[in-house]
Amino acid sequence: MLWYMLVVDTLSIVITAAATAAATAAAAAAAAAAAAMVMEGQQQQQQNQQQQHRQQQNQQQQQQQNQQQQQQQQQQQQQQT
Repeated sequence: MLWYMLVVDTLSIVITAAATAAATAAAAAAAAAAAAMVMEGQQQQQQNQQQQHRQQQNQQQQQQQNQQQQQQQQQQQQQQT
């Protein structure tokens, strides 16, 4: 009878340990997934910032070109008169 109780207790301990290990692994996987999502979000934000920066540069270049064209047109008009 005593050995039977020892076997049951041992099995209970083993099952509890396995369940704890499984829960720990699941928690670790969830934490890793959350970290990956955060990193992906940061990467997307960085890409958006880079794209905005490129758009601003393009707008500045376009404005400079427009100003140069206006200056050239003014010079041509002055030369014609």
